[in-house]
Amino acid sequence: MLSIGAQGLWLRIMFLMHDSPRYGYLCTRDGSPIPSAYVARECGLSLEQYETLLSELDSVSVPSRTAAGVIFSRRMVRDRIKRAMDSKRQKKHRDTACHAVVTTTSQVSSVSSSLSSSKLKPKTTPAASPPLPDWLPADAWKGYCEMRVKMRRPMTDRATKLALMKLATLMAAGHNPTAVLEQSIFNSWQGLFVVRGAGDDGDIAAKVNRAFAKISNGVGGPVRARHQAGGD
Repeated sequence: MLSIGAQGLWLRIMFLMHDSPRYGYLCTRDGSPIPSAYVARECGLSLEQYETLLSELDSVSVPSRTAAGVIFSRRMVRDRIKRAMDSKRQKKHRDTACHAVVTTTSQVSSVSSSLSSSKLKPKTTPAASPPLPDWLPADAWKGYCEMRVKMRRPMTDRATKLALMKLATLMAAGHNPTAVLEQSIFNSWQGLFVVRGAGDDGDIAAKVNRAFAKISNGVGGPVRARHQAGGD
């Protein structure tokens, strides 16, 4: 079983691979591997710590590598291919449905001239959502997102990514993601916070905020420690 440190490293590597020029691969724009020293710094680790935890991940075949030595996630690559296939299939279905509606409208217009002026507007393809990690409780996450919509504060893709990072940080600090989400839902909180009653809340919250700020600075640019991950 992987240590919590190795699990946290892989999660942070997945964040980097999500923003990579080639989705799912830890590479530069020209396709070459990102230097280990850079990845370690982005993950808030020393090079020695990074290599030790990466060796632990390699021991159970979590990451894969190309012939050029580029680390990649098999799951993320499969998801990218599946999304592309689903998008193509949905577009084909919409085109077929629109064609059928246009044909029917043309037939009706020959009987009623009032319908001949109606025009069908094709629906736009919705933007793909950021991939959700396996550890995320689906029901609690859905409830949290619905609550944000009812508050008229729906999350953007950027806000969703920050919320997932905050949940991962809280989980690494020992807080159950389901409890964190349900606490925010129950209290109609826009953000995500340390579960109340879980020991020294103030001390834990400070540690979580520092860890979250370190992750955010490395992956998505400067974010103040007091920034609420659920915000827009």
